Amino acid sequence: MKKQFVTLLALGLLFGTTSVFAAETLSKGIAVVDVQKVVMNSAKVKKLEQDRIKQEQDLKKFLTDAKKKIDAESDETKKKALQEKYNKEVSQKINSQRKDVATKTQNIETDILNAVQKHAKANGYDVVITKGSVLYGGDDITEEVIKQVK
Repeated sequence: MKKQFVTLLALGLLFGTTSVFAAETLSKGIAVVDVQKVVMNSAKVKKLEQDRIKQEQDLKKFLTDAKKKIDAESDETKKKALQEKYNKEVSQKINSQRKDVATKTQNIETDILNAVQKHAKANGYDVVITKGSVLYGGDDITEEVIKQVK
């Protein structure tokens, strides 16, 4: 009887300890990150926005100058040729700006993803989920990722 009690006690402790370890592993296994907050705090995103505003201002100035040159031309044939020329230039500038923004955005996304993965691996997280997808639970690693992305 005493041996059965000791065996049951040992098994109880073993399973109880295993449950504690499992709970610790489970709680450390899932992290959440507020991606929008990471993006908004990124120096690269702020720089991209500043660049976009500058490009927009440059384009407006270009359009204003082009309109003045077109209006100054009295010959209708030359006027149409100028309009076509400036339309092509504007189209090229806009396409170039879009490609530039797309490339920079892709690089920023890659940097954020790499920061999340690096932090998750270094801290033993098996899964990282966007904060908006989780109602409860998970360790919030947003601030740590923000520090790595800057």
